[in-house]
Amino acid sequence: MSLQSPPITTAIQLLTLNLGDNQNIGTTNGKIALDCSVRKTRQGHVCISTTDFFFPLVDSPYLQGRIGAANVLSDLYAEGVGECDFMLMLLAACRDMTESDREICTREMVRGFN
Repeated sequence: MSLQSPPITTAIQLLTLNLGDNQNIGTTNGKIALDCSVRKTRQGHVCISTTDFFFPLVDSPYLQGRIGAANVLSDLYAEGVGECDFMLMLLAACRDMTESDREICTREMVRGFN
C-alpha cells in the first residue's frame, strides 16, 4: 500500500511562517513567500526583503550587475510590490583576481546594479 502525497504546489501552499505575531502580510493568509518576505514593523511600516546569491552568468561585470538588479526587482514584483525606495547589494569578489581586476569588476557590477 502506498500513500499518496499532495502535489508540491499544494504542499508549499500549506506551509506557514507561524510567527504568532500576525505580521505576515507577504502572501495570502500569511503563507511563506517564495521570492521575498513582507513584514509589518512595530511602527506600522512595511519591510520587504529578498536575498539571492548567484555566480556570474555573463562575462561583463556591468551586465552581471544589471542582472542582479533585475532579479531583485522581479522578486519584489512577484509579491505585488510596485515601488522600491532602496536596495542593498551584497557583493563578493574572488581573491584570486588581481587587485586591479577586482576593483574594475566591483566598480562595474555596482554601476550595473544602479
